[in-house]
Amino acid sequence: MKLAVLVLVCAAVAQTRADEKVVLEKKRLLYHASWTSFRGRHFHYFSSSMTWAEAESFCRSIGGNLASVKNSLENTKLLSLIKQKHGPTTSTPTGVPMSPTITLATRSA
Repeated sequence: MKLAVLVLVCAAVAQTRADEKVVLEKKRLLYHASWTSFRGRHFHYFSSSMTWAEAESFCRSIGGNLASVKNSLENTKLLSLIKQKHGPTTSTPTGVPMSPTITLATRSA
């Protein structure tokens, strides 16, 4: 069963043993201009249908890890980003859009 997943990805800062081409590709994705900056973290919206495990694997494939929202201000900013990129949605009581799947990636500055 596919679930709606809100994924926050904290990108790895350095990869000393990785193949140079792979590192450059990950940096290209992680530092792309379409990312939204907020309090030293950078977020990007992805829309795809995946399980939690698949989302975690995706996050790792771009050099990151799953993370959580740190505070209510960050939560408000992320919900705003979702609405901006995704448009109006039906929300659950927690405010997470129900459909389609939302994936947000983030990295530390």
